[in-house]
Amino acid sequence: MVAIYPDIEDRLFVRIKDGDHLDLPPEVQRLNAERQRLYELMDAAYDRVAKAPCETMEDVIAKLEWSEMTPEDIVEEIIPAIRRLTGGAA
Repeated sequence: MVAIYPDIEDRLFVRIKDGDHLDLPPEVQRLNAERQRLYELMDAAYDRVAKAPCETMEDVIAKLEWSEMTPEDIVEEIIPAIRRLTGGAA
């Protein structure tokens, strides 16, 4: 999209500074409110995935995909979970 529309962010997202959002049309204000609501839902889901224990291989994959784990976190949490779930040596 960015290659086709270099100004895509300006087209899709309204930059709100100070009280500028009050000058926007009601439709745009509603869209911005919905965008913020969805962002907060996504952020909450991300936090739940990052904090959840790995009880299935799907949990392991989700945690690797969605959380910002350091290599140390992976060694301490993910590798033992994979070993436990696959019946490997602890």
